[in-house]
Amino acid sequence: MSVRLTPRRNTGNSAQVIRIWALLFLLVGVAGRAIVENKILGMASMSFSQLNEALSSSGDAMIKATVGIVMKVVSACAVPLFVFLLVEGVSHTSSYQNYFLRVFGLAVVSEIPYDLAMHGKMFYWYEQNPVFGLVIAMFMLYLFKNYAGKSLKNVLVKVLVVVVATLWARMLWIAEGVPIVLILTAFWFPRKKRNIQILVGAVVTCLCVILPDGTSGTSIGSLKYLAAPMACLFIHRYNGEPDETSKLFRYAAYPVMLVICWLIGMFAF
Repeated sequence: MSVRLTPRRNTGNSAQVIRIWALLFLLVGVAGRAIVENKILGMASMSFSQLNEALSSSGDAMIKATVGIVMKVVSACAVPLFVFLLVEGVSHTSSYQNYFLRVFGLAVVSEIPYDLAMHGKMFYWYEQNPVFGLVIAMFMLYLFKNYAGKSLKNVLVKVLVVVVATLWARMLWIAEGVPIVLILTAFWFPRKKRNIQILVGAVVTCLCVILPDGTSGTSIGSLKYLAAPMACLFIHRYNGEPDETSKLFRYAAYPVMLVICWLIGMFAF
């Protein structure tokens, strides 16, 4: 009598599972800001003192504001997940140029929907969508790969790249730009040692709470990153399996959710 053994499947999270979780966290953040903050609470047009007065005078507004804050905190978990996926993508891509062009195209396509959803304007020059942070990250990775050695020259170049990328993210008012730059750096260099990569990534993600927040319209600012290190738990269970979702889904999901949340905010409130 022969026994047929069924091949054991890899446990853990594939890149596809991580992407789905990242998109869910991102959707929570987009809906929280575009609908709860901007439409239900009207926070986009309020100064801090006006917001504080409104919250103090209304218990209902306080509850809604708390919901908005919780959604913002949850949404921050998306940042390390997308940065990790970018690191994995660059590490395994067969064409860096095509990959860069897709990410850059996504950033450009998402900008008007982002401005409409977050600011109610077709063009808003004082905040750019976070995908441009991933574009800067890809420039960084290109230089990191070309100066991969441990010579003094290469180390200095990599330090300079991080500093310049941070400055560009700030000067261009890219949403989540500086955290993307720092978390990417934390994930890239120890990427061959997964446990160290996760530990360093979690520490740097947690340190993002002290960063000045130049784009957020709310008082919580970068404090939303207090919960973001929990995203590293998803990365810890990464099993190396690729993302099998279609490229159309990967690159269309973000602008589509921006448009949907903008339309809901426009016609439902």
